[in-house]
Amino acid sequence: MGLRVDLVAWRRPLLVLLAAAGLAACATGPRGLEREAERVLPPLEVPPGLDLPAREAATALPELPGPPGPVAVERDGARRWLVVQAPPGRVWPLVEAFWRGQGWEPAWEDRGKGLMLTAWRQARPPAKGQGPEDQAWAGGVR
Repeated sequence: MGLRVDLVAWRRPLLVLLAAAGLAACATGPRGLEREAERVLPPLEVPPGLDLPAREAATALPELPGPPGPVAVERDGARRWLVVQAPPGRVWPLVEAFWRGQGWEPAWEDRGKGLMLTAWRQARPPAKGQGPEDQAWAGGVR
C-alpha cells in the first residue's frame, strides 16, 4: 500500500524546526560574532582653532512669557473668549461698537455677565442673477 504521511499534523513541528535551523544558521559562519573584532577607540578631540561649546548654553531653558497684557484670548475646545483687565462698564461700549462696526447687530445681550449673541448673517449676500436658480429661470425653466 504505501506510507501515508499526514502533513497537517506535522505542520507546526516542521515550522518550528525550520525556524530554529534558520536562527542557528545566522549565528554560525566563517566570521563568527562581529563583537569579537570590536575595539575601543580614543575619545574624539576638538580640532585646533575650534572652541568647545559652553555646557550652560546647551542646557539653557527659554524664558517663560510674562503675564498676558490687558487683553488675552482664552479657549476651551472650540469656544473662545476674551479676558480683559478693565471694568465691564468701560469695556462693554467698546465691544458693542466693534461688533456694530463689523456689521453685526446684537440679538441678545446681558451686560451684567458680559455676554452678547449676534443674529445669523450670511458671509456674502448672493448676487442677483448669479445663482443657478436665477439662470434656470432666465433660461425658461419654470
